[in-house]
Amino acid sequence: MAWRRTQWFDLSKRELRVLIVAAGLVMLSLVALELVRALTWEEDIRVEGVRETLPRAPVLDLNTAAEHELRLLPGIGEKTARAIVSYRDEHGAFGSLDELRNVPGVGPKTVENLSTHIICIPPKGESD
Repeated sequence: MAWRRTQWFDLSKRELRVLIVAAGLVMLSLVALELVRALTWEEDIRVEGVRETLPRAPVLDLNTAAEHELRLLPGIGEKTARAIVSYRDEHGAFGSLDELRNVPGVGPKTVENLSTHIICIPPKGESD
């Protein structure tokens, strides 16, 4: 049996069916790819209430560390980190690690636990 040619592109019915199925698969793949991209690469995703952790806590300078850096230290949450930065802004640079006890919510035990993770370097121009 001879294949009949269609008027479109001079293709047989079988070739036309294969072309239509292939085009449909390409379109379906593009839609699926766009869906995956939209779900995984959206730029406006915000995760709140999650605290980043490091395998080993960093060593930070108490006089230069930002609030988000202080939150990486063990036992320091958002409220305490904010209090440390506020105290530093109001009273100036910390002279020693013991001065950290003056921050509301920070006690001797916290200072002791942080002693291996924080240092206190006076700003340039200030000396004891």
